[in-house]
Amino acid sequence: HVGHHAIPGAIAACQKLFQYQRNHNLKVLFLTNTSKMSLKSLLQQLRDMGFEESAIPVTNKDDGDGDSVIMTSVGATRRYLMQNDLRPYCLVEDELLKTDFNGIVQDDPNCVLVGLAPSKFHYEKLNEAFRLLHKWKEEDKHTIQAEGDSVDNHGNGKKPRLIAIHRGTHYRDSDHQLSLGPG
Repeated sequence: HVGHHAIPGAIAACQKLFQYQRNHNLKVLFLTNTSKMSLKSLLQQLRDMGFEESAIPVTNKDDGDGDSVIMTSVGATRRYLMQNDLRPYCLVEDELLKTDFNGIVQDDPNCVLVGLAPSKFHYEKLNEAFRLLHKWKEEDKHTIQAEGDSVDNHGNGKKPRLIAIHRGTHYRDSDHQLSLGPG
């Protein structure tokens, strides 16, 4: 889809794909790098475009999170944050904080998380993220010098500090114009 419009033929193609999947016992998974909206909102947007259950089936109807055959970069990022005990300073839309990132601890951040978040890309928020990254770089430099920790090819410590949900530099917005992305 582009914006709020299905690409011509996409709904019928998805219906055929899932019919083929059922007939041949295969698993189909759609991947998306959207970092602006929650999985639940994305699924609703697809439903509003005409992608009914036969085109995008929900695999667990009892799951309030809208578990589906759609895997998002936001979901992968959530798992990464949890597995690595990361507490992000978030430059993502509030909807994601309330849904897909619900339960992720953000107190005393130890990384900066960037997604497509037009409402967060303003001087105050970007400056706060910059200051945290600069502070951590200085702390890592002193730790490396004092303890002889290993460094990567860029002279950085082992700790991840800046995490981008995706690296797209631009995208086609709902007005069909190119817009700046988080990458």
